[in-house]
Amino acid sequence: MENSVYMGLLTALLGFALAALSPGQNMVTVASTALGAGRRPALLAASGIATGAFLWSLCMSYGLARLFELYPWTLTVLSLVGGLYLLYLAYKGIRAAVNGGSAMIAPGQQVDGFNAWLRGLIVTASNPKVALFWASIATYVTSFTTTDSILVTFAFAVAVTAMLIYGGYALVFSTAQSRRIYDRSKSVFEAGFGLVFGALGVMLLMSQF
Repeated sequence: MENSVYMGLLTALLGFALAALSPGQNMVTVASTALGAGRRPALLAASGIATGAFLWSLCMSYGLARLFELYPWTLTVLSLVGGLYLLYLAYKGIRAAVNGGSAMIAPGQQVDGFNAWLRGLIVTASNPKVALFWASIATYVTSFTTTDSILVTFAFAVAVTAMLIYGGYALVFSTAQSRRIYDRSKSVFEAGFGLVFGALGVMLLMSQF
């Protein structure tokens, strides 16, 4: 019985890792922060995403999926909030491309660790696709076990996996070579990030109408 539980949890963790490795708004957030602000803010943004993954895992395991099922409008609200936030990021990116500035978190006095961490947390917490993903994962996991200690341990394992993956992206995109490429074509990158965030935001909003 215990072996089947552990195998089920390992399968769920592998599913999360594969989803995290695929391109998406979490990866774009870390990459854009690394290119625009450097390694430390990018790692903090990655830690915000990891925190969000931990919270999604726990909340879904303890009934948030049931809440979405009983009150579908709550998922709609999450979609609207997430879509508007992505459009805000798109506006900053496109404005920076036009004006020649930087839309990313800039190093210096105007940025602190909390803001970088919060950016990662908001991006992953306001994504309804993440909510639906975790609803399916939580349903799968709780079919094997509802033991508190195991669910909390699984949530920690998810957070560590997220930090390793997105922290890896932060290190890759904050290398000197990556930063040099970004500095030479900053406007193109800013416009690209803006368009990606904008497209994701529009798709989120349109899915509700």
